[in-house]
Amino acid sequence: MGSIETQAAPAAAPRQYEKPTLFDVPISNNGARCRFGIYKKNIEQRIEVESPLTLGGLKSEAYLALNPQGLMPLLVLPDGTCLPESEVIASYLADKYRDEGASFDLPTPELHAHDKLVQRIHDLYIAPIQGAMYKEME
Repeated sequence: MGSIETQAAPAAAPRQYEKPTLFDVPISNNGARCRFGIYKKNIEQRIEVESPLTLGGLKSEAYLALNPQGLMPLLVLPDGTCLPESEVIASYLADKYRDEGASFDLPTPELHAHDKLVQRIHDLYIAPIQGAMYKEME
């Protein structure tokens, strides 16, 4: 009997993104931080928002190629740059679109510190237990 040669199928070409694309779902508190910035900056027409399911889900090969952590939100820029983490994405959007829509610049160091505290409390104490709200009840 002869052996059968196998070859790996060529990898699919990476998808091209015409606009910055935010991978997120409506129930995500972390994604809400990014979506809030998009709405307040009035840039909804300039940013695509897609569910990770369009790539097969958070643990799909296509999504993990963009974000090896398999988490959301994730912002993919047209040049292929991938920005994970809501704080990073929100900060990028505020900087990139500084002259559009609402300003997120705070006038005093005290207000800036309070803003960071609210974000920190959310990230450390609220976000980790959020998933419990979506588990099936027994």
